Amino acid sequence: MKFINKFSIGKEFNSLFPTVKYNSTKYSNTQIMLIVLLSSFAGINRLKRITNFSNDSLVQLLLRLKKGLNKDVFSNRLKTLGAKWANQLDQYLVRKSKDFIETSKLKSITLDCDLTVKTVYGNQKGAAKGYNSSKPGAKSYHPLLCFLSELKIVIKSRFQTGFRIYIK
Repeated sequence: MKFINKFSIGKEFNSLFPTVKYNSTKYSNTQIMLIVLLSSFAGINRLKRITNFSNDSLVQLLLRLKKGLNKDVFSNRLKTLGAKWANQLDQYLVRKSKDFIETSKLKSITLDCDLTVKTVYGNQKGAAKGYNSSKPGAKSYHPLLCFLSELKIVIKSRFQTGFRIYIK
């Protein structure tokens, strides 16, 4: 929690993603975003596992949750926030990366950009057939990640649907 307080992440999330309060609103957007952030630090990347993570008593204490969240709360809130939220989060992360780089006072930097392949099964939105070395012809996502090697942080990420290589 010191990390979150030191960098004012909670306050910044509150200003970026204010919560519209209704009678049924039990969790703020900030609490949900912080659970996603903390679970990401813990290497958790599946919605079901994030909901389990939110049931941990330490996480509930840190984020002032009365109880853990279920997958419907996450999925509904993220759908409500939509693409505008994703763009705001991306811009926020770019600003934070810039701040980290400036405070590190590095003389030079090394950027390592990699395109990865994630095979999907079924009909997930955004998945397309394209180059896939492990399962040729399978639908996949192709996220592009750019790392700053010295600080071991992701500078920029870009989500891409099926990447196609045309050979004549």
